[in-house]
Amino acid sequence: MNTLDFVESNDWLTNYMLLYGEGGGQTGGLFWQRPFADELRSIGWNVEQYGDTFENDRQTMELRGAYARSNYMEVML
Repeated sequence: MNTLDFVESNDWLTNYMLLYGEGGGQTGGLFWQRPFADELRSIGWNVEQYGDTFENDRQTMELRGAYARSNYMEVML
């Protein structure tokens, strides 16, 4: 899923946000969080996965409401 096409959902009980890359955790994002995100989607969660890239910096995520919409946020540093 392209992070620019994130799921619009106000249902706090089904959102799950994965954040990787801040502090060099990109390996964890690719090898742990991506398969985990796929598994969560398969059981009905609205999953957003953000990597530390130009389009997904902290200010952009705040503007998108990513932190406010998530009921669980996993950060791998």
